[in-house]
Amino acid sequence: MPRILFLASQSPRRASLVRLLGVGAVGMFPAYLDEAMDEAMSPTENVERLALHKARQIATEVAEMEGVVLGADTTV
Repeated sequence: MPRILFLASQSPRRASLVRLLGVGAVGMFPAYLDEAMDEAMSPTENVERLALHKARQIATEVAEMEGVVLGADTTV
C-alpha cells in the first residue's frame, strides 16, 4: 500500500507545490481551528505554531491510516 502525504491544508497551491516535489499521493485535509495571531509572538512563531496545530489536528484524524502529515501556514 503506498503511503500518503496528508496535507493539513485546503490550499490547491500548496498541494500543487507538494506534487512538484514528486509526491504522488497527496490527501488534502483542511484543519478547522482558530487562526488568530498571538500578538505576543513574532510572525514566524505564529506561523510555526499554526502549522504545528494543523498537523497535530490532522494527525489525530488520520491516525488509523498509513502516511505522513504535513502542516503548513503562511503570513502576509
